[in-house]
Amino acid sequence: MADRGRQAAGRRRPAPAGSELRHGESVKFRFDGRTHTGIGGDTIASALTADDVDVLSRSFKYHRPRAVLCAAGRCPNCLVEVDGEPNVRACVTPIAPEMTVRRQNAWPSLRLDLLSLTDRFERFFPIGFYYKTFIRPRRFWPLYEAVLRRIAGLGRIDIKARPDLHQRRRDLHATVTVVGGGPAGCLAALEAAAGGARVVLADDGTALGGHLRLRTRRVSGDERIDGLSGTEAAARLAKLVAAEPRIEHLAAATAIGIYDDGLVAIAQGRTFIRVRTDRLVLATGAAERPALFDANDRPGIMLASGILRLHHLHGVRVGTRAVVLTDDDHGWRQAAELHAVGIVVSAIVDSRAAAAQPAESTDLRAAGTELLSGTTVLGSEGGRRVSGLRVRTADGTERTLITTLVAMAPRLEPVVTLASQAGLTLAFEPRLAEWIPVAGAADV
Repeated sequence: MADRGRQAAGRRRPAPAGSELRHGESVKFRFDGRTHTGIGGDTIASALTADDVDVLSRSFKYHRPRAVLCAAGRCPNCLVEVDGEPNVRACVTPIAPEMTVRRQNAWPSLRLDLLSLTDRFERFFPIGFYYKTFIRPRRFWPLYEAVLRRIAGLGRIDIKARPDLHQRRRDLHATVTVVGGGPAGCLAALEAAAGGARVVLADDGTALGGHLRLRTRRVSGDERIDGLSGTEAAARLAKLVAAEPRIEHLAAATAIGIYDDGLVAIAQGRTFIRVRTDRLVLATGAAERPALFDANDRPGIMLASGILRLHHLHGVRVGTRAVVLTDDDHGWRQAAELHAVGIVVSAIVDSRAAAAQPAESTDLRAAGTELLSGTTVLGSEGGRRVSGLRVRTADGTERTLITTLVAMAPRLEPVVTLASQAGLTLAFEPRLAEWIPVAGAADV
């Protein structure tokens, strides 16, 4: 089979500080019959993206092309089959030698999926159409069912496969358990340990630092990291945590449930961890969410954090020019970060009618960025990849912004799922336009 081992020169960049790559370690794996070569520390998605593979999957119903969106395992865009196991998240699964990765939900190939014809005739396939259409004559139901079952679903289960289902179990006891390894979580763990507490710090990332790992600008606040760049601050916090014997750091560990009597359930690969804790600190941070507009799912339309994650952690630059979409100052900060890593920001589309110009606007204006306030995104154009963005400006004029990369950076949304499950009361904060925890159990 063809070997696509040579990385696309335009996408693979020198690994920045804080990168997860292990240069000098070459890893070959197979994707849909082709051999690809990545670097140690690459995920499946980062290695394929670096090798110019833009379409990783197809959508469930209309078989629209899907590519990396968040690069953090929080969306269904890059689900693949790995060594016979279906629905594996390609953006957080490291590549391994001789790994076999296959597409899902596409026939005969990802680039040419005949079932994508359903997208052309979507008006004939409304929600739940199969419950209203394929009901008569009843004797044909077995035929209908066989066809629908073959078309539906995002993965295939190999009934002959014998996967490794062995799961280890650990039981830990802690005075304080901190969920979230960003700056807030790290500092909380350090303060608790300084007070003599036994601390378990669980984070779903492979390294500590959270959003600081994707930031080049200077940070301010705690004296231990004040004045450092984001990547330097993340490294400093990780070093401080590693040097504290009272803290046990669980990397790539996801808290999946909070139960009575201080029980926290954590999944770390194939290890299931039960932590009994006296106090629980939730420092799960906030996340970007996709902007809402027609055809917002084309390859090339990504969260700004996903673009930065691929660059900072895996040395992959997905484009050279981008349009940034936002409704908050956060988008301007992300635009400045994209500019700092060498991506030209051709325009910032801000839906706010009278958006205050943050400090970042000065440098962006000097770089030639077009600033469009009070502008609504109508939809995207393109085929297997975005080629343009249709917008309506404040004066009602409709125009198309030519671009092959769109960075969505709307208002950050607090991650409150665990807080809600833990019994904390959520309240809507008008100033933030978000739901936030306000009250709950005394030990959380």
